[in-house]
Amino acid sequence: MARTCGIRPRKRKRDASVLSLAERAEIPRGLVSGISIRALAVLLGRATSIVSREVKRNEIAAEIVRKANCWVA
Repeated sequence: MARTCGIRPRKRKRDASVLSLAERAEIPRGLVSGISIRALAVLLGRATSIVSREVKRNEIAAEIVRKANCWVA
């Protein structure tokens, strides 16, 4: 507390819309196995828009899905 002059700083808290590392790892696995974005959102307990944004933001996951679809066809 000496560094803050006797006032404790507030505890940091992540925004509820931020996905954890485990959730981010689960999304590409789910997409490769054929689970829809909506179903993934239900499994993760998150809004569909959050999962959709993460997929759009993460081009690697999109590339994995494209490759998986090529192997299936």
